[in-house]
Amino acid sequence: MSRIRSPALLCSLLAVLTSCDDPPSAPTSPASPLSAAQADPLLGFSGIWRYSRPLPSARAGIAADLLGTSIVVVGGGNGFWTASTRVDAFDVDTRTWRQLKSLPEPRTRLQGATTINGKLYVAGGASFNSADSVKRTLFVYDPTTDTWSRKADTPFWPCGGVQANISGKLYVYNSCDYGDFFEYSPRTDKWRALPKMQWTEAPFGSPMGDAINGKFYLTGGHDPHNRSNLLHVYDPATRTWTRKRSMPTGREGAFAVAFHGKLFVAGGLVRSSTGTLSETTKVEAYDPVTDTWAEGPPLPSHRALGGSAYVGGKFYTLGGTVNGLNGVSSKVEALSTSY
Repeated sequence: MSRIRSPALLCSLLAVLTSCDDPPSAPTSPASPLSAAQADPLLGFSGIWRYSRPLPSARAGIAADLLGTSIVVVGGGNGFWTASTRVDAFDVDTRTWRQLKSLPEPRTRLQGATTINGKLYVAGGASFNSADSVKRTLFVYDPTTDTWSRKADTPFWPCGGVQANISGKLYVYNSCDYGDFFEYSPRTDKWRALPKMQWTEAPFGSPMGDAINGKFYLTGGHDPHNRSNLLHVYDPATRTWTRKRSMPTGREGAFAVAFHGKLFVAGGLVRSSTGTLSETTKVEAYDPVTDTWAEGPPLPSHRALGGSAYVGGKFYTLGGTVNGLNGVSSKVEALSTSY
C-alpha cells in the first residue's frame, strides 16, 4: 500500500442543559453579533440543548446516521488513535441503546455513516494508530438481517473526510489524500472519480459537511496552511465546485448535519495563538438561500471528532474527544431549534 499523508488535524449565549427527562427551560435568546471588526454582523438563532442517554462506550472517531427509528453509531475508539468494531443503536422513541452486529474490522477516523435505501454505508477509515492503517473497504449494514457485507473497495484511501447521500448515491470526500472526491452507485457497485477543487483550497484533516437539496456542502478542516473556514459546494448537475461565504469560526472535526435546509456545525477543534489545539463549543449554521451564517446556543460541552445525526426535531451530537484530544466522551447532547 502506498503511504498516506497523515491528516494535519493530528499535527454570546448560554444554552440551558437539562436531563432528557426534564422539561425544557425557556428558549435562549439569539446570539450576540460578532465584533465590529467583522465585515458583516453575524445573525443569531435560538435553541435549547438537552442531555440524552450517553453512549454505552465512550469513544471518538465514530460515525453516525439515522437508520429507521434509531441513530446507529459505528466504530471509533476509547482513545483518539484507537479503533473498535463496536456498533450501537439509539432508539429515539424509547431512548434506549442496544448493541448491533460488530463491524467486520475495527475502524476509526471515519468519513461518516450514510443511509441509502434502508442500509448503512461506511467507507474507509483507519484500523489502528498509524496513518498507514487507512483502509479502502466499503462496508454495508443491513438492519433486516443484522449483518455487514463488503462491497467494492474504494479506489482511494479515505479517512477523516465527509460522505453523504445524493439521489441514492454515496458521495465521499477524502481528507487524508489530497482531496480525492468519488461517487459510489449501490446499483452497479462501482466507483467514479469526481472533479477535485483547487489544491490550494482543498481542506484536509477532518472537514465537515452534508448534502442539501442535491448538492454537497464542505467546510472547515484545514487548507495546506491553517485551520480553514472556507465553504465549498459541489453541484452534481454541473460537476463544479463553488466557493460560498466562509464559516465564521475556522475549525476541524466538528459535529455537522443538514436540516431545515441549512448546514449546522457544532464544536470541533480550534488552534490558539500559541498553537494549542482545543475543543470549542461554537455553534453556527449556514443558510444556502441567503448565503449567510448565524450563531446559535453553544454546545454545552467542549467536544470534537464525534458523530452527529438529525431526528425527531433534534440535532444529536454523540461522543468525541475532550481536553485537546487527551480524552474521549460518552456524552450525547441534542439541540432543538426552529431555525
